[in-house]
Amino acid sequence: MMNEVRMGNYCSVAPYVQIGGTEHSWWWGSTSSRISEHNVFDKETIIGDDVWIGANAFIRQGLNIGRGSVIGAGSVVLKNLAPYTIVAGVPAKEVKKRFPEHVIREIVSTRFWDYPPEKARALLNTINYPEIF
Repeated sequence: MMNEVRMGNYCSVAPYVQIGGTEHSWWWGSTSSRISEHNVFDKETIIGDDVWIGANAFIRQGLNIGRGSVIGAGSVVLKNLAPYTIVAGVPAKEVKKRFPEHVIREIVSTRFWDYPPEKARALLNTINYPEIF
């Protein structure tokens, strides 16, 4: 379920993800949406380009999820994420950056997210990625 979400290009969203939704007024006398006028439900969540969101993840409303981030399955994201950050857990915590800073700068310089898949793929294939396996 997605509520008030602006999502960039080339994002991957697994099943059972929830983004946004009403936050009940725990700070007021009642949490019930039937009587409380203090519930929050209309903050826009921004998901940057090329973000991967794992199954059963929850992202709080009104956050900014940086380009290239990875959100692990089952994670509960309560804070903004910097670009190219991998997070996991409840609450979600940074595991590591996806790439070293110089590789991130190269990826960003291609602006691949502005192009159709064939051109985007060609641009990304020009980058020398570090060995990870």
